[in-house]
Amino acid sequence: KATGLVTTTRVTHATPAALYGHSPHRDWESDSKMPKNASRCKDLARQLVEDLPGRDLRVILGGGRRQFKPVTHMDSVANKTGARMDGLDLIDYWLKEKKNRNARAKYITTAAELAAL
Repeated sequence: KATGLVTTTRVTHATPAALYGHSPHRDWESDSKMPKNASRCKDLARQLVEDLPGRDLRVILGGGRRQFKPVTHMDSVANKTGARMDGLDLIDYWLKEKKNRNARAKYITTAAELAAL
């Protein structure tokens, strides 16, 4: 059996995040949205790529890549920077983790890339 997540909103939005994460506050999608006194909690983006069951999802389709990229990253498509203050690039982390586990993974950003799968 396989499980996946498909949404028309951010994959870290509170509604789809209920599939894989737990959070005391629905807005804690990345570390930049968390108060300093919540340092022992993981934001929803980290839970998706680091923890079960999120890291084992077979399909993740949706928006919100800013929550996975550091503020130093400029997204040329959206013309916005990433949202992560901790400097982590969780998309790169996810791809490397999949490779280390001998799992197939693709990160796509366009309809053409999706159609080519």
